Amino acid sequence: MDRSCRIFGLILLASISGRADEGVRKDGTRTQGTLKLAATGRFTFQTAGATEPIDRLDLVRLGAKSPDAKLGIHHQVRLIRGQIVHGELLKLDEEHLYLRTGWANSLLIPRTLIERIRRAPTSPLDVTKPWADLTADGVRSTEGDETFGTIVEMSAEKVVLETKAKTLATRWSELAEIGFKRGTIAERETKGEHVQLRLRTVVGQRDILEGAVRSFDDISITLVHANFGELRIPRDRVAEVRFNFHGRCMPVDSTPRHLGNRPAFGFAVPKPEAMSFSKTATVEMHRKGFVVIDAAGLSEKGDRVEVRVNGKSIGELNRLVDRPDGEVKTLRLPLPALANDKPEIEVRVLADAEGRKISGVDLRGVRVEVVEAR
Repeated sequence: MDRSCRIFGLILLASISGRADEGVRKDGTRTQGTLKLAATGRFTFQTAGATEPIDRLDLVRLGAKSPDAKLGIHHQVRLIRGQIVHGELLKLDEEHLYLRTGWANSLLIPRTLIERIRRAPTSPLDVTKPWADLTADGVRSTEGDETFGTIVEMSAEKVVLETKAKTLATRWSELAEIGFKRGTIAERETKGEHVQLRLRTVVGQRDILEGAVRSFDDISITLVHANFGELRIPRDRVAEVRFNFHGRCMPVDSTPRHLGNRPAFGFAVPKPEAMSFSKTATVEMHRKGFVVIDAAGLSEKGDRVEVRVNGKSIGELNRLVDRPDGEVKTLRLPLPALANDKPEIEVRVLADAEGRKISGVDLRGVRVEVVEAR
């Protein structure tokens, strides 16, 4: 096909779809085409001359429109696993934060899902610091001082915190960020095309959400989120679709746990419960995938934490951590060949060789990703 034919094909493709999407390959090269979801539930990327294999692409950029000015004062809500949502704070109850975003009039966010809330687009604190206490709600001032208790009210103007001694009402102009106490997170299994979406919502910022795509057309994308359920997002808000894998993501455990034998303040559970935790999952035999661990308190040279499947080690989490900090990290280890469809997954802190007490690991979640061919 000569150059003129290729150009004509791209023009024809754009005229049929109403837009031209940009695919970015894993080697950094780019191609123009149209992203579609086939009847099989798998993505395809149609260029002028052929179908580009999705496995060769890192992401596809869509023609997202610039955000409008319908939001009032907006904040940045950081969720677990690096997900981010920007929006206008509407109200807070005992279970949820209600947020108006650029793509949803009211998004109900479970309090236990929130890592921190900051004023957008930036916080007076440049560095993300771990909280000293994760067993209570907390507010951090612009000077870095922390106060803990229970957040009973929150709006775009102020935050009200109840402590044992008094009730404090603080304006956002005096706050750097707030956080909620950690707890069990309700999660559901997701299956299909797992992606990370980057959405245009407020000027200069992006929302970041992950889940499995149920439908995708010229009007909207329906994302099945492990915590929110189905989210219907206008297509013209989607700036990028980043491809994770095709298959199933199955939660094994999402209760904060402290594995070790020495108390550790700053962990979600300061008092250790045991040196190991194990639970049975349901995974089809002969499947490829990953054991996925969310954890904090790890370092390369710190307490050794091993993951086992059916009693056999599949690796140590410490080797996947480049530097110590209090942030929750998501770590993946390849799922080994299984002899049955009910494997036992265990996270174990290895005892100190000299018998000393060790803090161990702040375990936040265990999942299994089963990867299928596209």
